Amino acid sequence: MIWTPWSLPGLIAGGVAISLAVVVWRTGHGTLVSRALASLLFSEGVFIGGATGVLFTLPDPAQARATSVIAVSVGFASPSLYLILFGAALDTPLVRPFRNRWTVRALWATALACPITVLVRPDKFVSAPYHPTWAASNFQMVDWGVGMLLFAAAMCLFGLVSSLHALKVSEPGTASRSHALWLFLAFGCRDGYVTVAYGLHDQLRPLPFWGDFIYNPLQAVTYLLCFSLLGYGVLRTQLFDLDLRLKWALVRSGMLALIAVGFFVGSELLETVIPVQGVVLGLITAGIVVTALKPLQAGLERLLDTLMPGVEDSQEYLGGRKADVYAAAFEAGIRDGEITHRERSVLRTFAESLGLSDQEITKVEATVAARLGA
Repeated sequence: MIWTPWSLPGLIAGGVAISLAVVVWRTGHGTLVSRALASLLFSEGVFIGGATGVLFTLPDPAQARATSVIAVSVGFASPSLYLILFGAALDTPLVRPFRNRWTVRALWATALACPITVLVRPDKFVSAPYHPTWAASNFQMVDWGVGMLLFAAAMCLFGLVSSLHALKVSEPGTASRSHALWLFLAFGCRDGYVTVAYGLHDQLRPLPFWGDFIYNPLQAVTYLLCFSLLGYGVLRTQLFDLDLRLKWALVRSGMLALIAVGFFVGSELLETVIPVQGVVLGLITAGIVVTALKPLQAGLERLLDTLMPGVEDSQEYLGGRKADVYAAAFEAGIRDGEITHRERSVLRTFAESLGLSDQEITKVEATVAARLGA
C-alpha cells in the first residue's frame, strides 16, 4: 500500500457510514425504515470507502481491479434502497407507489440484482485501473456504469423533490416533518452533488484536474457531510439528551482550545516583555490564563445558549425530550393505521428504555392521536 492524503476523506466517510449502519440496524427494532437506512448506509459506505479511499493506496493492478469492482457493485444497490427508504419514511403522495408491498419486494430484488450484474460483467461497468500522479490507482465508469450513474442522478433528484414536498405538506411538530427535515438536511447535499456530477458525467469527467477532483475527493467530502448530518439525526432519536451532551462537549472542547491558545500566545508575549524563562514563565502564564478562564467560559456558555436555546440540564428539558422521542416513534407506527401487536411490543420496550411511566405514555399517545385525527 502507498499512503496518499487524498484517500483520507473516503476512508473516514466509509468508516462513518458503515459504523452508523451497524448502529441503525441494532437499534431500529427491525422496522422497514431502519432496515432500508442501514442497508443504504452500508452500500454507500463500501462504495465511498473503497472507490475513493482504499483504491487510492493500492499500486497492484489486480488488487485495484478487485477493489473497484466490489465497491461499484455494492454501491449500485443504493438507488433501489433509497426508494425503499423514502417510501417508508416520507409522508407525501410522491413516494406512495413505493409503499406497496410488492413494489418494496421488487426494489429489494433489484438492490440484490445490481451488484450481481456488476460482479458477472465488470468490464461493462468499470475501466481497468490506471495510475494518476496523485494516487496509486484509480478507475472510471464505462458503458453500463455510466447509465447507472444517470439512473442514480434521476433517483437523487426525485429524492430531493420528495423530501422538499414532504417538508412543505407536513404539519409543524409532527414526526413526519422531523423525518422530512432530517432526510432533506442529510441527503440534500449528497442529492445535489449526485444530480449534477452524475447527470453531467460525460461532460465533467474528461476535464483535466477537475474531473479527478469532482469524482474523487469532492465526492468523498460530500458524502462525509451527508453521513455526519444523518448520524446526528439518527442519534438524536436514540439519545434523548444528545443535544445536552453536545452542548457540554462544545463548552469543554472550547475551553481546552482557549487554554491551549492562551498558554501559547501568553508565553510568547511574556517572553518578550519579562526576562524570565522555564518554570517561572510557565507559572506566570498559568496565572493569567486561570484569571481569564471564568469570563471566557461564561462568554462561551452564553454563545451556546444563543445557538442552542432551551438546551439545559433540567428535569423539564430531559422530560420533554423523552416525550418528543417517544412521540416520534409512536407517530411513525400509527401513521399507516392501527398499531400492530409487534409494534406495540417494540414501543413498550422503547418507552421503558426512556424511563417513561404509563401515565406519560398515555398522555403522549393521546396528544399524537389527536393531532393526527386518529
